[in-house]
Order: sequence, then structure tokens, then C-alpha cells
Amino acid sequence: MKRKAEAKECGEEVPEGESSVPRKHPQDYYEFKLKGVVVHTGTADSGHYYSFIREAAAENGENWYEFNDNIVSDFDIADLGAECFGGEEQFTGMGMKQMKGPRWRNAYLVVYERRNKSYKVAKEDGEAKAAPKKAAEESEMIDDIEPESKPLKLSDPNHPIQEKIRLENQKYWQNKFLFGREYLDFVTEVAHYWDSANIVAMKSLNRNDDAQIVRFAQRFPEDSAALHGDLSPPLDEPLDLRVQYPEDNSQVVSDAAHEIFKFAARFYLTILQRNALKMLIPKFVDALKAYLNNDARNGEWLISEFSNWEIIKEMFLQPQGREMAKLASGLIYAAMLTIYDKEKVSLAKHWTDMDAARAEGTDPADVKTSVGTLGNFVLLLVQNLYNVKPFAYNFPNYFQILARFASLGAEARQFLLRAQIVGRCMDFFHDNASPYRAQFAEMSDLGPVRIKEEPDIGLPTQLDKKVRTCFQALQERRRKQFLANAPAKWKFLMELVGLCVRHLTLGGSPTPYQLDA
Repeated sequence: MKRKAEAKECGEEVPEGESSVPRKHPQDYYEFKLKGVVVHTGTADSGHYYSFIREAAAENGENWYEFNDNIVSDFDIADLGAECFGGEEQFTGMGMKQMKGPRWRNAYLVVYERRNKSYKVAKEDGEAKAAPKKAAEESEMIDDIEPESKPLKLSDPNHPIQEKIRLENQKYWQNKFLFGREYLDFVTEVAHYWDSANIVAMKSLNRNDDAQIVRFAQRFPEDSAALHGDLSPPLDEPLDLRVQYPEDNSQVVSDAAHEIFKFAARFYLTILQRNALKMLIPKFVDALKAYLNNDARNGEWLISEFSNWEIIKEMFLQPQGREMAKLASGLIYAAMLTIYDKEKVSLAKHWTDMDAARAEGTDPADVKTSVGTLGNFVLLLVQNLYNVKPFAYNFPNYFQILARFASLGAEARQFLLRAQIVGRCMDFFHDNASPYRAQFAEMSDLGPVRIKEEPDIGLPTQLDKKVRTCFQALQERRRKQFLANAPAKWKFLMELVGLCVRHLTLGGSPTPYQLDA
């Protein structure tokens, strides 16, 4: 009865059977008119979006338009049902045969606007401006919220969305700058010409001495001019730190070169790998290898940065393409070659420390071993052997690194044998058919492994925990299924096992295939 009494005061009629719950506003306050439709054509996996929009103020009736990318065309509103509600449609197939098929076009978003726009109350400087008379009369009925508690306008600088817009704009311009050609050219010139009197990429080897592994000859400084003929010439006035620091300048120059390498390596491994300018990457990688071959500190730093399982997954098991994984493997191998002679003695010392700890009954996890940066990195790889299983598509990248390490020398192969790499690889290869999983899956015999908690390369290690939409989650699940179910390729696993087995001496006499007599 109360609803009907209020309706009578507002000049409304309450139809029979309608709820008698009182309405806060007049009937036309609740009447809306279609303003536009966002349409999706395609499936849940892929498709395309476009819009139908009614002209705001048409002189001759209502005009509707279709906005499809950069094409705007007239749209007949009578076709709205056929264009927005899926179903089936008839089309002409092969041989002019009439066929039926699904109509892939469906409304995705529907936008309405209130018919009676006079209910909007415009305010400026805290005072009501000239609004329609009806709105002024009914303003108390329309909105009885206290002024200070009313929601902010979108244009208000204090509205939360303004901060989101600012952050999105900042992200856009930051990415545009970081992934732009200008910044790439800047980093390339810094890496080459920071010391233009002694250009590292021209004075040092820029390829690995790995002819036996990948079948190409090493490049010597003599032919460096031809290799870097496409580089712009150095500055007319050389930048030489040796002039600025005439006394005891060797350490100053060396430290500067080390910092330049770290800057360039961070740029490459975090940004350039994801850049569309892939054709410029090989020359940049050559320069990084020249730095690695020039100073062992660069190799130690790079290996330590990779001593994080999330970074290993990002670079080798979920890379930005197989080519990027191969280039990253090349950098790791160049670093291995640089520091191997320095650290090979510590490889054997690690197992000596572990054996002494076991004899004393010390927990292997508490042992302070003498293993260096390279040995620690290899132990991290072995420790995560069984975590590689979900990435079958990229198995080769992981096992290639271990195979390259095994190719470095007898000390490396002996180190891997003590880590039971042959048994573990065979157990991994046979998977569920292997009866030795319990024996090899336990990794405590490897001893402690140092982890680089916050590496300076790659994306944030917790990226996989970001909030995703349902569609993004579906895409991620399908990507992981593809990586896990791809046919495995065992070339580098077998190469790794072969190198380690050929290190052994059977029966007291070497075989023709033995690597280390």
C-alpha cells in the first residue's frame, strides 16, 4: 500500500502483480536506452573485438556505426540480433552448396545510458550549477548521500583510478624507452667505446675456443677489424682512462671494464632478449664474450648471477625462443672457459671436504666446502635435475650446459662422477621404469649449495605468482602442458653421460675412446 501511495504522489501506476516495495525515484529514472555494444568474434582461445555505437546526437533519427580497428562504417540497428547473439547462420560452401555453421559473433559488453538525462546534477566548487528544473526539484529524492561521502568523479586528481592511469603511462613510456632502438644503440656504444683507445671487442677474442664442440674456429684479434667493420668509427679524441689516471691505472681501467660488462650483461639478459630487434643481438653477444674472455671476474659474476633456479628456468627452460637459450648457453660456456683453470682445483677439494665431514659424522648441509662459483653452479644444476621434467620441450638447453662443463677437462668430469651424474641421468631417462629413483632423487650427498637470492638479471623471480585472469591462467596451463608433453630430445644428455663414462679406466688399461688416461 505504501508503494502505491508513493506512486500516486509521483503520478505513477503500479501494475497488478508488481512488487509493492517502494521505489526511491520516479519510473523514468529506471529507464535506459542502448548506447553501444562491444562484440567478440571467435572462440575462447582467440578472436577479435569491435564495437557498434549509437551517435550521441543525431539530427535525422538514430545513426549507428560499426568501429572495427581503423574502419568506421554505417550499421543497421535491425541487424543487431543477428550480429550479437551467436547461433547458426547459413553460408555458401564449396560447389555453391548452402550450408549451416555456428555464428561466432557475440555481444561481450553492453552499454546503456539513462533516457532522462536531467537526473544528472552537475557540481562545481561545491555549488549546484544550472541543472534542469526537474532535477533540482527531485535532487533530494535522487541522492540523499552526504556531500562529503559522495564518490569522486573520474576526473578528480584524488580518484584512485588517476594513480592507476599514471602508473600505466609511466610503464608505457618506460618500456618504450627501454625497448627502443635509441637505448640499444646507446648501450652498444657504451660497451664498445667507453675506452675508445683500447676497444675490448676488438682487442679480445669474441668467440669461445670450442671448435671441437660446435665445429667453428676461434676468432683471433688479427681479424677483428673485419668482424667489427659494421661498427661506427671511434671518436676522434680517444677516451682513455690511462691518460686520466697516469699512475697505477691498470686497476682503475680493469674495474671500469668490469662495471661496463655488468651493465651490458644486465641489459642483454633482462631487456634485449625480449626485444623485437633480434637481428642486432649476435653482435652484442660477441662483445659480451670478448669481455668474458678478457677478465675472469666477469665470468665469476655471470655464473654467480645464474646461480638461482628461477633464473635458470627463465633463461633455459622457459626462454624467449630457442635461439635466445642457445645464446645464453654460449655466454655461460664462455664464462666457464674463463674461470675453469682458476677453479678446477677447488672441484676436487669439495669432495675431499665432504668425505672428511662424513667421516666425522657432520651433517652434509652444514659443511663449509671449498667449492668455487663454477662448481657451486653445477651442483645447483644437478640438485634440480628432477625439476626439469615439466619442461621436456627445452631439455636440450639444460643438459647442454652440463655437457659443456664436462668437456672442460678431467677435473670437471671427475666432479660430475662424484655427483653421481651418470646414474642420475639414466634414472631420469628411464623415468618411472627406473628402480633407483629413491637412491638418486635424494640430493643431500651433493653438500650445501649457495643460492643467489636476488639476482641482478632477468625478470623478478616471483613473476609466476602474479594475479592472472581466467583466460591468462588457461593460456599458461596450455603452455606448460606443451612444454611438458613435447617429445624429449636426449642428444646432450647422452653427450654428458658419454663424456663422463669415457673418463673412467676399466680393467686398468685405457681404451681407444678414453678421454683421460
